[in-house]
Amino acid sequence: MQSLQLSQKQTQRLTPLQLQYLKLLELNSLEMEERIKEELIDNPALEEGKEESIPEEEKHLEEEDTLNSDELIKGDYSSVEDMPPLQLGERDFSEGSASKYEEWGLRSGTSLREHLEEQIQLLDFNEKERHISSYIIGNLDEEGYLRRDVSSLKDDISIAEGEIIEKEEVFNILKIIQELDPEGIAATSLQECLLIQLRHKSQSVAVENAILILEKTFEDFSKKNFQRVGEQTGLSQEEIKSAMEEILSLNPKPGLSFSQEESMDAKETIIPDFSLDFGGERELSISLNDAHIPPLKVSTEYKDMIESPSKRGKNEDKIAYNFAKEKIEKAEWFVSSVKNRSETLLIVMRSIAEFQSQFFLSGEKSSLKPMTLRDISEKSGLDISTISRVCNGKYVETPWGTFSLRSFFTDKVQMQDGENVSREIVKQALLEVIAKEDKSNPLSDEELSKHLRDKGFLVARRTIVKYREQLNIPIAKLRRGV
Repeated sequence: MQSLQLSQKQTQRLTPLQLQYLKLLELNSLEMEERIKEELIDNPALEEGKEESIPEEEKHLEEEDTLNSDELIKGDYSSVEDMPPLQLGERDFSEGSASKYEEWGLRSGTSLREHLEEQIQLLDFNEKERHISSYIIGNLDEEGYLRRDVSSLKDDISIAEGEIIEKEEVFNILKIIQELDPEGIAATSLQECLLIQLRHKSQSVAVENAILILEKTFEDFSKKNFQRVGEQTGLSQEEIKSAMEEILSLNPKPGLSFSQEESMDAKETIIPDFSLDFGGERELSISLNDAHIPPLKVSTEYKDMIESPSKRGKNEDKIAYNFAKEKIEKAEWFVSSVKNRSETLLIVMRSIAEFQSQFFLSGEKSSLKPMTLRDISEKSGLDISTISRVCNGKYVETPWGTFSLRSFFTDKVQMQDGENVSREIVKQALLEVIAKEDKSNPLSDEELSKHLRDKGFLVARRTIVKYREQLNIPIAKLRRGV
């Protein structure tokens, strides 16, 4: 009989109160405000106002439930890989959907038109091509779609420019614009928008199946008629499910990632959790944007209820006493948790600012250093999972724009001399090589890889492909003559 070997693994079980504290860490500024409002309604022993100092002997929290940022999270996750990914809700891919999607990273108020025209400047278009591209961009709606057909657009451009513009010229420029950031921009339909994004993804069986579904059965897919999708594509329900996960990760309205020309809808505005500015002698000054979060204290009335000896005699008085005692303990825990949360958030943000100080001082993306959750964990003394929870969904306002905390974590690329540099530096070097290439004979991905290796970057061809796609730079064939 085969023997079974049992091994014991020592783990730390978190108390219910500690788990509640972890949830508080994940909340952004607006969510925390709502959480406090809920607690004020649910717990009559919690009030708005500054807490009076309480003598040590009168504290009611048990020692095992006190909050210590260093010890609290230990054992929560054993590694970064164990941490759950961000969850995205199911998206509505019908044409009339009003959902809005926000992007990670920079939210500096740049309009979609400005963002696209900045990229056009890198393409070395001649004057005629610039006019065509400007006209196309000007005809995109706020969701990033081109709702007009190429023929009518061609006629309008011909009249405006006073010369005959061929339909093929407009079509070729449109295809180049569709390779720009954000992915899916300038599509003429939802189907085309999603297909453009899928073709930019690293190819896999699931991605190939997703492309097949959208090309052959888009109408049935949008109506969630998955049985028909399976019949027309020959895919199993498991394959359709995997393909759906790829499709649901796409952005059906890429233009909404940017502010509009006049103003942004209040629903799209990000409320930063932190503010970063310069103090004296260009020192970084960091503050928590918590002005809308009220100070909290334990109700004096409820304290008096448990301090009165008469409340411990009769049965009904005991019930009232126990009720008040329970509510006070919860209120004391919540007041302490809110305070600890603020301190933890500031510790993490200051550690990030110190690690990426060159970026915050210059605003240059190429100044970002390779940085991982473990780097900030070691710098702050907090657990990796604490860092992850603090960074998720939170933003910092800086003189250079508003950024998500997650955008400061960048992969490292090794140089030939053993030094590690940020992938942003490699991307910048890639842009410079492409900008100087012979436009009549653009460099292939393998040739680009060789050029970067000559500069000391240890990057393979597949890495070049990945970075080129992230930068929305077309393949060599599409760069010819532009």
